[in-house]
Amino acid sequence: MNSSCPMEFWTEAIAEAIDYKAVVKCIEFGDGITDSLFFRNEWAAAKICQKLMNDPDFAGKEISLVGMSQGGIVARAIVERCDGLKVHTLMTYGAPHAGNSVPLNGMRTITQYWH
Repeated sequence: MNSSCPMEFWTEAIAEAIDYKAVVKCIEFGDGITDSLFFRNEWAAAKICQKLMNDPDFAGKEISLVGMSQGGIVARAIVERCDGLKVHTLMTYGAPHAGNSVPLNGMRTITQYWH
């Protein structure tokens, strides 16, 4: 999961690592960096939950989720809140589960989108 797909490198690497024994997809939860900054993670989790529940490759099947960075936070919310989704494994990379501090210069970069 990520705020911007496609992530061909990662999806292909995961598929190869499991000998192509399962479907591997990157599921975008927004429209790139803007949605990632301005939409709540709960919204993203609900949107992806709906996509997974309606995808014939995943609906009704036990699945594993891999989330990178903010996608890891969203994947965790999906595991906690998506009723009826059967998640076997959740893996996250670089996800700030304990929060994240943004340095002042980082906030200046983020706030430029707010005008």
